[in-house]
Amino acid sequence: MSVFSALVTGVSGLNAQSQALATISDNIANVNTVGYKRVITRFSTLVTQSNARVHSPGGVSSNPMHLTTAQGLLQATGGETDVGIEGSGFFVVNKSSVPAAGDEYLFTRAGQFVPDSEGYLKNTAGMYLQGWILDASGNLPTNTSNVTTLSTINLSNITGAARATTAVSMGLNLPANATTGQQQTSQVTMYDSLGVARSVTLNWTKTSTNNQWELTFTTPGGSMAGLYSEDATTFNANNLDGSGVSPANRVMVTFDSSGNLNNMTYGGTSVIANEGTSWEGKVRFRFNYSASGASATQNIDFNFGAAVAEPVTPALTSQVTQVGTEFDPRFANQDGVAPGSYSGINITADGTLFALFSNGETRPVYRIALANFPAATALEAKNGNAYAQTANSGAYILSVPASGGYGRIAANSLEASKVDIAEEFSNMILTQRAYSANTKVISTADNMLEELIRTIS
Repeated sequence: MSVFSALVTGVSGLNAQSQALATISDNIANVNTVGYKRVITRFSTLVTQSNARVHSPGGVSSNPMHLTTAQGLLQATGGETDVGIEGSGFFVVNKSSVPAAGDEYLFTRAGQFVPDSEGYLKNTAGMYLQGWILDASGNLPTNTSNVTTLSTINLSNITGAARATTAVSMGLNLPANATTGQQQTSQVTMYDSLGVARSVTLNWTKTSTNNQWELTFTTPGGSMAGLYSEDATTFNANNLDGSGVSPANRVMVTFDSSGNLNNMTYGGTSVIANEGTSWEGKVRFRFNYSASGASATQNIDFNFGAAVAEPVTPALTSQVTQVGTEFDPRFANQDGVAPGSYSGINITADGTLFALFSNGETRPVYRIALANFPAATALEAKNGNAYAQTANSGAYILSVPASGGYGRIAANSLEASKVDIAEEFSNMILTQRAYSANTKVISTADNMLEELIRTIS
C-alpha cells in the first residue's frame, strides 16, 4: 500500500538527513584541524518497483565521501618541523615509533610534527613520520617501493662529523730580490679525519737559479710531506720521519721575468698540467699523521693558481707571485671542517631533511616519503585525521616529493582544514529543511492512515 511506502520513505529520508547533519557537524568541529579534509554526503534513490503503471518508492540512502584530494590552504608557521604538502600525496605514518611486523601504516596530510622525548617526529595525533635514511652521499636505498623500507625520522641520533682536508688554495708573494738560501715560511691550518686541527708549514727557500724557489712541507712533529701522483702509483714514502728531504720530495717553483708563476717541478718532472695557454699550478702531497684514531695518511691538493705561458703583468688576484721586495702571505683556504654539534634541520621541497651543524656544515640525513593511491577518495578514515588503505582505494605507491606528479613539501608550513564555515551553515539549513519536510511526509501519512481506520471502524 502506497501510504505505508510513504511512511518508509519518510523514515529513510529522516535517516539520510540525519547522516548529512552528522557529517556537517563533523566538518564544523574540525574547522581548525590541520590537514582535515571535509566530508560530504552523497544521496542515492531506493526504488522497490517502478514501471509505466506503478511506482513503489523505497526512499533514499546516504553515503559519506571524504574529499581527500582537495588541496587546503598552506599557512606559514615558522615551526622547524612543520610540513605541508602542496599537491597530491600523503605522509606515511605509524602509531609506533619503531614499527614492527603487524603495525599498521596509515596516511595523513596532518604535518604538525614535533620531536618526542626520544627525538622521533610525531604529530598531535601521535602518528610518527616515516622516511628513508640517506647514506653518507645523500642517496636513497635501492628499494623504495615498500613501506617496510621506511624508518621513523629521528633527530636525536644525528651527530656532527668532521671533514678531512683534501684541497688547499694559497695566495702569497715572494720577494723578487731574495738572495740564495733566503727562507720564507707560511702556514695553513688543516683538519685530519677526526677533525683535529693540524698546522702545516710551507718552507720557501731561494735557490741559486734565477726566479726559482724550493718548496717543502713540514707537518706537525717536524715530519716531511711526501709527493705523490694523481693516481698515487708513484707515491714516494721516503722522508716522512723528518730525517731529511730527498729530491723526489722537493718542489721547484719557477717564475717568469714578470713575477708570474711559470712552472713547478719535482724530481725533474713538471707537476703543472699543460692546458694550452695556461697551467694549473697544483701539487699533491701525502701527509703522515700519528694521532691516535686518525687516518694514517692524508692526501691533499695544494693549488697555487694558474701559470701563464707568456709573460704578463702580475695581477693583484694572482695566487702566487714574485714581485717587489716584501713577503706577503695573502690567504690560505682549505676545505676541511672541524667537528660541529647538531643545531637544527632544513627541509627542502623534495623532502630532503638537511641536518645543520654549528660549524656551518649541512648534511642530508632523511628523505620524507609520500604515498598516493589510484582512488584516494576511497580511503578509510581513521582516528587522528589519518586514512587506511582499502580494496577500493587500491594499493599505495611510494615516491619522493616533487617527482612524478607527487606534491612538493612546504617547509615551516601547515595545510589548513578544508572546511568552509559559510558553506557548512548553508548546507545545515538545507538539511534542516529537508528533515522537516520528511517529518511532514510521515505526519501526513499517519493522518491518512488514521482517517482510513476511522472509516473502517
